[in-house]
Amino acid sequence: MLRPTLFLSAAILAYAWIPDVQAPPSMQRLAMHAASSVPPHASVSLTREREETAPHPPAADVPSASSQTAAPERNAIGLVPTTHAESFPPAAPVRLRIPAIGLDTAVETVGLTPDGKKPGVPTSPYRAGWFSGSRKPGEKGTSVMDGVLDTAGGPAVFWRLRDLRTGDAIVVTDAEGRERTFLVTVAESYHVKDAPIRRIYRGDPSVAGLHLITCDGTWDTGIGHYDRRLVVYATMQ
Repeated sequence: MLRPTLFLSAAILAYAWIPDVQAPPSMQRLAMHAASSVPPHASVSLTREREETAPHPPAADVPSASSQTAAPERNAIGLVPTTHAESFPPAAPVRLRIPAIGLDTAVETVGLTPDGKKPGVPTSPYRAGWFSGSRKPGEKGTSVMDGVLDTAGGPAVFWRLRDLRTGDAIVVTDAEGRERTFLVTVAESYHVKDAPIRRIYRGDPSVAGLHLITCDGTWDTGIGHYDRRLVVYATMQ
């Protein structure tokens, strides 16, 4: 499925780094923040006031870059294959749970679209899609999942992604039945023309990361999709 070369044009990536969601303006404006008040690259506040905050165990040590002597290969969109972050090689993800927002959904594996220009979409707007061109969750490097924000019928799988806060747990189950927990570090909203593609799809190759992507902003009738994208960044616990 991965046929494009390493360096896709910036113009294509800016519009194609996540599939568009076709939905009527009336639904897009329902509970959406006005994009006109948000700068091109704005960090979403991740401070949640809670009466109790559960402590999190310290992050696991990761090997230094100097311990990896082999020159890394890059795949079609520039992701660098890396070693596993644990003794059991991760398998493809099949389920995604985010307790803080009540999300429990199946995960489909998606590749690139037939034209090779952007990641495909899940067959259902109520499932998440793991991009097979990224790392498997649990491997060091970046694992990327996308999901639909809403449809003409109402909210879809990643409707409440914007409600995540620092420290919230994201639990991924792989095809072997193993669960791995990731903790949210930050969420950022980008205009489609200003998205940092390399950061989103490559991230830090020395840690096991998970990036969740969905639409954000307001519906732009001129371009036929939302004008922003929301990316939630998390690292494995």
